[in-house]
Amino acid sequence: MVSVTHTVLLEAVPRIWFLKALAELRELAETSRVEHGRLVLADGAVVPDVRLVTGRHLRPGAVYRDDEETARVTVRAWDRRGVRLGIDGTGPDGSVRLDCALRGLDRPRLLEVTGEAAGTGAWPSLQRARGRARLRPEDWWAALEGGRPSNGVPARVCVDHRLARAEVRAVPVRTDFDGRWEVRVTVTLRGRGLLRPLTAIVLGLAGGRMRQAVVQGLDETAAQWNEQVPQLVAQDPAELRKQLPDDLAPSG
Repeated sequence: MVSVTHTVLLEAVPRIWFLKALAELRELAETSRVEHGRLVLADGAVVPDVRLVTGRHLRPGAVYRDDEETARVTVRAWDRRGVRLGIDGTGPDGSVRLDCALRGLDRPRLLEVTGEAAGTGAWPSLQRARGRARLRPEDWWAALEGGRPSNGVPARVCVDHRLARAEVRAVPVRTDFDGRWEVRVTVTLRGRGLLRPLTAIVLGLAGGRMRQAVVQGLDETAAQWNEQVPQLVAQDPAELRKQLPDDLAPSG
């Protein structure tokens, strides 16, 4: 087993901004309509490359597809208690199947994504992986405000492969003097199945390099976050909603 704990500084996403942005996205979806199978926003803008092929708009059982037939989104639940979507995608390198659920729209309690991916290369059993990601927004902000998360780690990602399991846990420690989040991230890699002893040996031999690679990867991810997030949260969510139709429009 290889375990690495590393602390990163992340530009903060204000809780109020997050809730408002979520509310704007919800209203954008719920005020849209379908005309001749195409999604039309409240201002009349047509969402490109998406059409409703089965069911009623935003009702359980509704199925949306892209024009190239490479992606499908199925509405499994949509009400005040939460939203649940099934997403299936295929491409030249393989396929992915996701189940995405958000519990509590006004005050989100849990965002959970589970799924599996399969490649197209040789040895099919080695080209598959399953994973789960969970984020508890209220616990995240509670930890930043000095409280203790009621459900343990606020953010967790776990990926299972036939040979190994990777787990990432993130816990916000505090907010520093510049308003950034200080987040402690722990990455754990361990072998699985009948080849667990062999995988353990490989992880042991490559442990130093793997730890260095994990730390570098976390720092690079944090740098990307810190480059993009300030530009995003500097804008009012209502303005971002107004800009969305232009962002969706295909470039000429």
